[in-house]
Amino acid sequence: MANDTAAVAPPLSIEEKAQRKRDLLVQVEGLDQEDMPEIIFKETSPARRRVMIYSMKDGEPLPIPKYMLDRTLSKRLDDGNFMFTTRKEEAPEYKLGTIKCFLHPESPDRVILEEIGLSGTTCPAAGLANLYSKRQHARHRHKEEWDAYQENLGDKKEQDAIAEQRAQTAAMLALGEKAAGARGSEYLDMMESPAGGAVVNSLAAKAVESTWERTRMPHKKKGRKGK
Repeated sequence: MANDTAAVAPPLSIEEKAQRKRDLLVQVEGLDQEDMPEIIFKETSPARRRVMIYSMKDGEPLPIPKYMLDRTLSKRLDDGNFMFTTRKEEAPEYKLGTIKCFLHPESPDRVILEEIGLSGTTCPAAGLANLYSKRQHARHRHKEEWDAYQENLGDKKEQDAIAEQRAQTAAMLALGEKAAGARGSEYLDMMESPAGGAVVNSLAAKAVESTWERTRMPHKKKGRKGK
């Protein structure tokens, strides 16, 4: 007599389990606590295993550490939809581009990377679809290096702004000293020059700001004198 055996479904992958867990949490978000059954999610996989997710914006595949999977899957786009999926068929078709990772050996960012001590770190990715893909790739594949790179860019912008302000101040002081000894047409010619125009604009901006601050100050009411 033949034994009838029920078909055994193949075990779910880590990616599929995480996606189902996320979707289940979304479904039970609106339930009252007393109506919600106890749900236990058991962690059994190695912590350092990498899993694949796909961008819902352009379909780019992104391998990430397993421990980051739940948190990454919960991220949403500006329109409220989920940013990533573990199911390739749900994501748009990914089309290779020509944008290089900022860590690529031929990336124009290599100069900055050498300044911050990352000259020995490289990435072969050279087919990113666009700048958005480049940023997403960097954030998820090279988070520490990307943070250091962005911090350096911020420092450079601040230093450049300070240097520009100092140069403008020095130019205005020099022009002011020269204007003090100028007379007649020489003074007019000086004020019509680019440097003179910068001085006038700067002084005008300060005057407007000062007037605005004075108009915002509360007026003190005079007390009535006693009889």
